[in-house]
Amino acid sequence: MSSATAPSPSVDAVEEGRVAPNSLVLMPAFGGGLTLSAHLIRWGERLTPLEQSDAELPADHQNALDIVNENPAQKKLGAAEAGRLQTLSFRRIARV
Repeated sequence: MSSATAPSPSVDAVEEGRVAPNSLVLMPAFGGGLTLSAHLIRWGERLTPLEQSDAELPADHQNALDIVNENPAQKKLGAAEAGRLQTLSFRRIARV
């Protein structure tokens, strides 16, 4: 979630009425490997969505190992690295 640490709380702040039109919003972010940043933005006039989306994410029955194994570069890993990856099991939320 490291790349989403800045925009995710902004959704809550807008929904809770803590952001006023044209206000300055400071959004700090941090992630793995001591990655950090800060964004200072001026919020626009609009605080409500234009419309509600009816989009749904397609079902995906692959785990992270299946996805990695589809990558040709994965096949170049040594036995130790490949064995480590076989212990992982994650659920991917969406395809980009």
